[in-house]
Amino acid sequence: MSEPIEITPDIDIDELLSDVYFDTVIEEHILKAYEQACIETITKARNQPSPPGNLRGMPHQPTYIDDTGNLRKSLGYAVFHNGEVWHYKADNATAKATIAKAASTMEGIAIGAVLVAGEKYATYVEKKGYNVLTQQYIEFQNVLKKYLAQAEIEIQRALNGD
Repeated sequence: MSEPIEITPDIDIDELLSDVYFDTVIEEHILKAYEQACIETITKARNQPSPPGNLRGMPHQPTYIDDTGNLRKSLGYAVFHNGEVWHYKADNATAKATIAKAASTMEGIAIGAVLVAGEKYATYVEKKGYNVLTQQYIEFQNVLKKYLAQAEIEIQRALNGD
């Protein structure tokens, strides 16, 4: 009967675990920054003023007349982590389907986000020259930078034990 062979790993388990903790802390803060940026962006788009219906047919740029509220309610987002939906907010079936379709394109992406207008006629409204989500989408990078800067401070605090 042979003696068991002791195998000693060439890695420091404590160091490995601290690296995992470090990565987890960073990822969690970055994901939350993406989520906050999405929330702010969608909130801005939803809170655009809607001109009164009596202006229908008259120029009233840049926003559209929202009689039913459906288009604004259909705005949503998803934050992805390693190709999977990490968190999402979508109030209608079309928005959820759009997010699901986007998920199929997120494979291999560590962290990302999508902003959606869930009503099928959103593109039509935008083509008429009214802003549904495009202006906020353009501003998204700056909003995200703001939240990533905050995340950087929070990461430093977390890693320093503050």
